[in-house]
Amino acid sequence: MEYINSTLITLGMVFIFLGLVDSVKILKDFENFYKAAKYSYKTGLITFSAMLLFLFLYVTHFSYIILKEVINNEFTHVSSMLFFMDGFFIYTIIFLLKNLSSSLNSFYMQTISSLIRAVKLRDKYTSNHSEHVANLVKAIFEDLPGELKKNLSKNELVEAALLHDIGKIITPLTILNKKSELSVEEYEQIKKHVSDGIYILEPFEVFHKIIPWIKYHHERIDGQGYYKLEKNKIPLESKIIAVADTYSALTTSRIYQRKRSHREAVEVLKAVSGTQLDSGIVEILIKIENEKMEKIFVKSGFNVNSKILVE
Repeated sequence: MEYINSTLITLGMVFIFLGLVDSVKILKDFENFYKAAKYSYKTGLITFSAMLLFLFLYVTHFSYIILKEVINNEFTHVSSMLFFMDGFFIYTIIFLLKNLSSSLNSFYMQTISSLIRAVKLRDKYTSNHSEHVANLVKAIFEDLPGELKKNLSKNELVEAALLHDIGKIITPLTILNKKSELSVEEYEQIKKHVSDGIYILEPFEVFHKIIPWIKYHHERIDGQGYYKLEKNKIPLESKIIAVADTYSALTTSRIYQRKRSHREAVEVLKAVSGTQLDSGIVEILIKIENEKMEKIFVKSGFNVNSKILVE
């Protein structure tokens, strides 16, 4: 009987341990799960929260009973069986929570991926440019001062960078690919890509937090941007995207302008620093090592001549 009790207790402990391992996996990706559940699947969030509360109360009660029996040296065969069954139950609940978390997060990421693919089908340059901007934003984020970084979400910032030009899927290709100078009316049409992007993203509640960052990524430090926003009212995320966007536009080939070298782009950034772009963010970008910049170009789908970074 004692052997059976020990076996049951051991198996119960194994199930509890496996449950703890899965709990760590849930917590590790909790930011993305919570965001997706909160905005896309409110029922999922309620279910997840209810299961967590029930699990906490259950484990608390279960631990109290078992501890009481151990202290009183009254650990019976029935107690061992209950320990095994409870351990299995705890593992099952956490396993279901992990699968729910994975499903919700997967849906959220697939939504972003689908939007990016829609852009790529229409205009490959815009898609690669958005990926380039997102990769530059990651690099800038890594070098931000700690006091700025702690108030930012890297994942959400990258998502905003990926989707900053989503409105261009509505812009006529005749304007996007025009070789000559744009007319006033055509330039106004190009500027509409920001409001068009907001129109596309607004139905998705999951993107409501990043929409203002996308909306204001063409604002200028001198207050002369699309929406004439004052410097202190421009979100930091928008300022970061603006610097990355400008550098990418300068250093990649477009049908209406030649590709600039890294050195030329840096000179342009310095020239508009403090008027168009945030000087602190510009300083961070121009200090990124050449080797890292080259990897970012390649990762973003651009063919890179290494001379571009040294000319």
